[in-house]
Amino acid sequence: GSLLFLATLGFGQLAAACVSFVLARRISDEHRAAHDHEAMLSLAAEAGTIGFWQRDLRSGDVVWDQTMHRIHGTDPARFDPSGSRWAELVHPEDVERASDLFERAIRGECGFDTEFRIVTPSGETRMVHPTATLIRDGRGDAVRVVGAALDVTDAYETARRLEETASRLSLAMGATRIGMWDLSLDPNLPLSRGVLSVECDEALHEMLGFEPGTISKRGVAWLAMCHPDDREAVSSGLLRGLDANENGFSLDYRVRGRTGEWIWIHDTAQVVRRDGLGRATRVSGVRVLIDEKKRTERALASVVSLATEEGGRGVLTDLCRVIAEAFDVAFVGISRLRHDPAAPSAEIIAGWNRGEPA
Repeated sequence: GSLLFLATLGFGQLAAACVSFVLARRISDEHRAAHDHEAMLSLAAEAGTIGFWQRDLRSGDVVWDQTMHRIHGTDPARFDPSGSRWAELVHPEDVERASDLFERAIRGECGFDTEFRIVTPSGETRMVHPTATLIRDGRGDAVRVVGAALDVTDAYETARRLEETASRLSLAMGATRIGMWDLSLDPNLPLSRGVLSVECDEALHEMLGFEPGTISKRGVAWLAMCHPDDREAVSSGLLRGLDANENGFSLDYRVRGRTGEWIWIHDTAQVVRRDGLGRATRVSGVRVLIDEKKRTERALASVVSLATEEGGRGVLTDLCRVIAEAFDVAFVGISRLRHDPAAPSAEIIAGWNRGEPA
């Protein structure tokens, strides 16, 4: 049932045939790979992002493909990139560096892989990333340079905008006294031992009077910095925030600064990572310094309490007037809360309304 094919070839002929087959297969694979590579380069060129060029070092002639002209905004029928014409398109602030690097690359002193700006004939500024390699003759002399140029304008603009945004954010955070922190958790341990580490940024260190990197990263130390009267609220708030239904927390509490003073902060946090069981493993937060605000609130509360006890309605009215004039608002009032679970209410005990006592 099987077919046996016998060839009347000698051993040498058979070996030669095998070698020829292997070589033919290898050449075919190399041609296929080269064809695939050329196809990919062709697609990139057609997309208008990669241009190819070459320069004859003996004649000085430069040849650009269509994409090179498209990137530089030039007309192939009118613009000849030979000689120094190419340098005319380089941004004035970059031309010396780009020309010097290219000349050094031609002498074999360095590679040519850089980025610089160009200015098209229409006045548009673009960022390009050119690369090049030397082609040498049989004696080792450089005779030609071939290269490619990638239009990276979009990527450059995106990176520039991100840098500007980060800079503005940093200024805003510095002006408003905002710090950021990142907490890692082991969900298999109770919260008292499950906080593996706490990373605090420089702004948070500065807010509390510490040198950068000196706040302990240990979870126990982080909780120990909280005011004794606030620790339970912080722990329970964090615990509730880890729940999938809450996914974060927001609360005010006091922490100890470097010199031992208690500083009021507002903490807002959100769970940013959970394990396969939905348990929180990473929490990120933002701390805002509210110490002055809290101290002002407490001072006002003390004044109100004292004036109320001594029947000083006039003092409270004057206080409302000063606040209304300082903040240019029509009405400021002070009320006493009535903590009645059945019918909570508030009674206005003093106020200032449109230039008159309320």
